[in-house]
Amino acid sequence: MNLIEVGAHGAEDGSTTQLYTEAVGELPATSDTAGWVAAWERERNRGWVADTEAHRVFLSIDPDAPGNAFARVMLRLPTAYIPTLNERSDSLTVTRRADEVGYVSRYRSTVIRIGEEDVEGPDEDFVVLAPPYLGRNTDPQENPTPSMLNLCRHQRNSSYPHFVNWHQGEYPPCPQALRPSYFLRPPSWWSTVEVPYGALVELPPVQAYATGDLCQNKASAWAIFRSEWAVLAGAALVDAYRQRRVAWLYPPRLRAWIRAVGYSIVCRRADGDDDEEAVDILAAILDLLDQLPHTTEFLARLGERALERRDRRGWVRVSCREDGGALQAFVDEDLSPFNSLPYSAEVVSARDYPASDWDAAVATRAATRRAPPPATQPPPTPRVTNAVASAPREVVPAPPPVRIVTVDRVTHRDVDDVAFDELFLAIPGGVARSLARFFARDAAEVQQYSAGFL
Repeated sequence: MNLIEVGAHGAEDGSTTQLYTEAVGELPATSDTAGWVAAWERERNRGWVADTEAHRVFLSIDPDAPGNAFARVMLRLPTAYIPTLNERSDSLTVTRRADEVGYVSRYRSTVIRIGEEDVEGPDEDFVVLAPPYLGRNTDPQENPTPSMLNLCRHQRNSSYPHFVNWHQGEYPPCPQALRPSYFLRPPSWWSTVEVPYGALVELPPVQAYATGDLCQNKASAWAIFRSEWAVLAGAALVDAYRQRRVAWLYPPRLRAWIRAVGYSIVCRRADGDDDEEAVDILAAILDLLDQLPHTTEFLARLGERALERRDRRGWVRVSCREDGGALQAFVDEDLSPFNSLPYSAEVVSARDYPASDWDAAVATRAATRRAPPPATQPPPTPRVTNAVASAPREVVPAPPPVRIVTVDRVTHRDVDDVAFDELFLAIPGGVARSLARFFARDAAEVQQYSAGFL
């Protein structure tokens, strides 16, 4: 089969970049088994495909019907592109999306330039991915959905973790015994730079296009990985603030990586200029994160804000404003008893108390809650003498009530619809125990059912 190999700069015949479906053939429907057999044969006829890791994975999963695994991947890549001769990867048979066309050739040039000795990273010189990085996952046609990115995060934090990009649909059906041969395990330091649950940060493209170099522990490949992870994590931090006014609680090492790469690199636009507003936002939020406690008690306090949200322990509401000629970020929600945090002026004013009197107000409220309930019987009638009755009565003003207001203006929900429905329709424990006694059933059995609407 004669295919036209094209890429970012066109092929030798002057062609421009073509989609996979244009150069190789249309993708069949999901249930078209015969169509996927034919599509797999067209894929194998591309010649060099047989030398890639992806091809070997397809054959290992189901030797009798490798088209099944191939279908899982291509259904996630409806806008994949055909790489040119110098753009061919040892890991993939296609280019995933338009902004990654030319990535492999730039990666190889960067590896030659930086060498393999004394390369640690992250550094701006090791970033291969082309800008922009802000708002990267905005096109639903070429980018992963939130559920795909959450699935990838589950896989790299599971009992048998592996780095898996969102497009690698062959991973779930791959037998457990074969996964270490084809997929990269996270290194020992990964937990120190992992983003919180719910932060939808995509793994760097180097993990997809240069998996072999990472598995061989090449210093240049890992330096590029660290640098691009810092860039994408920093961009996600700015996007989260602009879209939802929240800041993810990144660990200290990841914050250091973002600073090492540079604010201007993270916030670079496609034309090469910096987004100055984004630079100020990123610097302010990182400075705020340095001031937060990041303790177990603090995370538990965040989780109390929304018990049904697993990701609520990973972010805090923030607001930014000019202060002293520079942009500064402030906590924009009430997280008492953590009262020494840099709260926004709106939160302090909403409490109806000056910041210096807030500790006393919280102590008063706690004492009120611990006070014993009032006596139920009426007190004895006092005996009033004529002298006391004739004395002027002193009026003592009542103390002002303690008023604590919670500021909660921004909506934010990353729980997918399926999980949210399960939480909403779950039978409460008390109801389940009552039903179990009524129907003479085990409480655990009744808890498996869900509530619904009549």
